[in-house]
Amino acid sequence: MSVDYLINNAGFGKFCEFSGESFETYHKMLMLNVNALVELTHLCLPAMVNKNSGGIINVASIGSFQPLPYQTVYGASKAFVLSFSEALTGELLDKNIRVMALCPGTTESRFMENANADTSNMNLAPASKVVKSALAAYEKNRMYTVSGKINYVVSLIPRLFSRKRTVKIVVSMFKDNVLGKSLV
Repeated sequence: MSVDYLINNAGFGKFCEFSGESFETYHKMLMLNVNALVELTHLCLPAMVNKNSGGIINVASIGSFQPLPYQTVYGASKAFVLSFSEALTGELLDKNIRVMALCPGTTESRFMENANADTSNMNLAPASKVVKSALAAYEKNRMYTVSGKINYVVSLIPRLFSRKRTVKIVVSMFKDNVLGKSLV
């Protein structure tokens, strides 16, 4: 099998308190968000290396940059995707193979509906805009890209504040706006 470009875009998350979801759901989330991505990359990369050509875009999230209370397993899985992508980039520096992590924010898709998120107060980016920004960043040989200016600023929160303060900021962002009435 030979694949020139691999885009690992499958994934799902749940917005809830950690103990409010089943372990089976978390297991499925990790199998898709982490294991499937690693397995597909492992399957496709050898042919790219043999040809000394190809590329991989792994969809992470702006949540990759900080802990995500109320999305604990999803956030951790996307942090893995970012770290994995950057590490793989390092291994392929002397090859003509590019790896990039795409870190979008909220995007128009069925993701939020499946995640039980209330999006009434959210600005969802059109998927076409996210794809366009990703391809532009890929052409510039970026290791990662954050889609959208506001999302980029949000991704900087952990660099500007202590870890504890970062967690408190993220809690304030999600507890009411995303979970709404589900946290009683």
